[in-house]
Amino acid sequence: MNIICEKAVSVAVRWIMAAAILSIIPSEPRAESLRCPSLRISFLADSNFHGASFDAYLADDASERSAGLMGFGSFPKHQAMLFDFTREREVGFWMKNTLIPLDMIFLSREGKIVKIHGNAIPHDETTIRSPFPVRYVLEINGGLSRQLGLTEGLQARSADLPEKYSAGRFCLNQ
Repeated sequence: MNIICEKAVSVAVRWIMAAAILSIIPSEPRAESLRCPSLRISFLADSNFHGASFDAYLADDASERSAGLMGFGSFPKHQAMLFDFTREREVGFWMKNTLIPLDMIFLSREGKIVKIHGNAIPHDETTIRSPFPVRYVLEINGGLSRQLGLTEGLQARSADLPEKYSAGRFCLNQ
């Protein structure tokens, strides 16, 4: 009789654990719940760089900025998330609930790359800080900034920022 009770308890514990795990997994992947990428961010070519462009999701409120790319199991190569902090300030990120490695590209108000933190480690709780105040942070797939040749000092352009950003738009459309 003890063996039957032990098996029943074992099965019950497995069901409870499975239910607990399923309760913390979002019913729809975060990537599908986001709006379509709404911005085109381009880094200009120069003598040492061939240029690169990304279709970016805009994270411009506290809720979107705090969620970021958490829960994404993958991310298309030329997509990104642009965090807009509305004014320059020191910012920090962590990877606690992020499933994929990311490059964090810290941008000035004018869109100039001031720092690149490459290959941030998934689930790492270490804070990744801007070296000084920045307006934007662009997150892309881990290792991609190195693969594309992105470096500090390169200039980003976007003509797609919404009208409410016109005063802070970096590198106005030429």
